[in-house]
Amino acid sequence: MPDNDHTAPPPPSYDRRWWPWLVAGLAVALLIVGCCVGAPLLRKSMVKKSQAAAAASASAFAMPTPSPSPTRPPGPGAALDEIAGTEMHAVQGRRPAIDGPAKFVINRIKCGATKLGQSFFRYKAEKNTKFCIVHATLTNVGKKTYSDYTDFAQGARCSDGKAYQADGLAAVGVDSNEGDLNKKLAPGKSTQGYLVFVIPAKARLTALQLHSTLFDSDGVVIPVK
Repeated sequence: MPDNDHTAPPPPSYDRRWWPWLVAGLAVALLIVGCCVGAPLLRKSMVKKSQAAAAASASAFAMPTPSPSPTRPPGPGAALDEIAGTEMHAVQGRRPAIDGPAKFVINRIKCGATKLGQSFFRYKAEKNTKFCIVHATLTNVGKKTYSDYTDFAQGARCSDGKAYQADGLAAVGVDSNEGDLNKKLAPGKSTQGYLVFVIPAKARLTALQLHSTLFDSDGVVIPVK
């Protein structure tokens, strides 16, 4: 009898091991991410190294920068450094001279200039005259506020035997931020400023005659050499 057993053959078996493909895919993905992230970092590192090498090369050939010389603060009467003339000195040096509540200290004296001032203000001495510029410190040694100082009370004696009054307008021509003698001073306070005298060109300053006030003041005489 014919064999009627028509049992279907079993279906072909397939390899269902999918995990190797998963591992391979992850590896490729990690490789791509690593390239995307690592490349910029590597490029940044290389740029830094290149810049450092360039800086080191430049510093090797750069000229050394000289250290700045220390600046000395200007002393009293610094404006006189910019004015022509001959430096003179009070015989007593910087020892104070006192008249009433006013104590005077002569810091510097310079004679010989014929022009003062810059830009908006210029003051020129008349023919056959010259300026004598005095920088002084004024201190109130009294017990009350002192405000009686005036340029009109100050004088200069010269080799021609005459006395000359301070010129307040000429003092404006001294370009300075060092202060003003015409100030109200509390007891113990000081100020600095300039006195300017116009004297004959051939005369020589021999003394200053300074007063604490225009009236009722004996004054003090300070010889000059």
